[in-house]
Amino acid sequence: MAESRRGVSIGIYALVMVALVILAFLGFAGLTYSEFQRLSSDMQATNYAAAHNEIGVVMDHLLREAETVAERLAASDEVHQQLLTPGNYPYWRNHRGQQSKLLPEAVADAEIYDQDGVALTGLDAGVLPTQIATPPPPAYVEYTGEQPTLLVFRAVPG
Repeated sequence: MAESRRGVSIGIYALVMVALVILAFLGFAGLTYSEFQRLSSDMQATNYAAAHNEIGVVMDHLLREAETVAERLAASDEVHQQLLTPGNYPYWRNHRGQQSKLLPEAVADAEIYDQDGVALTGLDAGVLPTQIATPPPPAYVEYTGEQPTLLVFRAVPG
């Protein structure tokens, strides 16, 4: 009797090959997905850092502009006159101060404080405090309203 030995059929080899191809494809898909996730998080971190830097540059620019306006207002003759005759201040503030070319349109409010840091109007009329410390505090951002407000204080020279 002839003994016949049978080897592994071609169908088994084909199934093993298909399984290996599917495993390789799934491995590649997983690797690609993880790389896309890493790339996405890197781009998000880069965008966040760039936005943070841009906000810092814009805030520095706004602060310099606001400080220039505050210094110009503090050095003006009209402010000196209001400090000498504070009784006229409410009228001046409502009619001349807010409409003068001393303040650009972007300025939401302005106030003059006496040597004790008390507002000449004596009213709590807006964002600005009715009293400040002497010497004036450094610039800061107030977040109590609908929009953040940059507050800048300058001492009147002389």
